Amino acid sequence: MEQQPEWDAHAAFMDHLVEAGVIVLGGPLEGAEEAMLVVRATDRDDAMRRLAPDPWKRNGLLLVRACWPWRIRLGSL
Repeated sequence: MEQQPEWDAHAAFMDHLVEAGVIVLGGPLEGAEEAMLVVRATDRDDAMRRLAPDPWKRNGLLLVRACWPWRIRLGSL
């Protein structure tokens, strides 16, 4: 991942979203090219709006393949 174009800008953007409480959890999936993000948002449009400025979103490296609402019933964030 670190060798992909605009890694530093993408990492800084994601770090900012973590610090702002938007991204709760995130990282690459073991044995896959995909990553998963747990995003705190009001709905899918809000999540997509928050990710839109990411350099990887703009250059096509960050592709959202699925987005589901999640109701946490065990534990807490």
